[in-house]
Amino acid sequence: MTSAGRQNNNDRVKADRPADYRAIDYRAARRAIPLSRVLELLEFHPTQSRCSHRRGHCVLCSSANPESSTNKTQTCFAANLSQDVWYCFGCHRGGDQLTLWSLASHKPLYLATKLLCQTTDLPIPWIESAKPLSNPSSASH
Repeated sequence: MTSAGRQNNNDRVKADRPADYRAIDYRAARRAIPLSRVLELLEFHPTQSRCSHRRGHCVLCSSANPESSTNKTQTCFAANLSQDVWYCFGCHRGGDQLTLWSLASHKPLYLATKLLCQTTDLPIPWIESAKPLSNPSSASH
C-alpha cells in the first residue's frame, strides 16, 4: 500500500470513529472476556470436544446451518479455548474472541468491543491518555 493509500485508509478509519472516541485497551478486553464466553453468547454448540479444543458448525458462514451444507456432519469451525483463537475452514476466517464477536455482530472492532463489554457487564477498558511530560528545562535545574 502506498503512503497516500495508507493516509486515505487512516482518514476513513478516523471518520468512522464516534465524536467521543477514546482508545480501548484491546489486550485487557481479551484477557477479561475469554473465547468460551463469546462462543456461549453466540450460542455455539460444539459437536466435538477434546481438552480445550472445540469443533462444530461455524457461527458465521453457511455451515452454521447444517441443511445448507453438502455434508451434514461437516464441522468446519475449530476453537482452541486455552489460546483464545478460532478458525473456520469453511469461510477461511479466524482470529481471537474480539474478531469473532466483530464479525458475528457485523460491527467494526471498536464498536463490537464496546458492545461485548456492555453485554458481559464488563467496564470498557479505556486506555488512559498519557500524562504530559514536565517541562524539561525546569527538570535540569
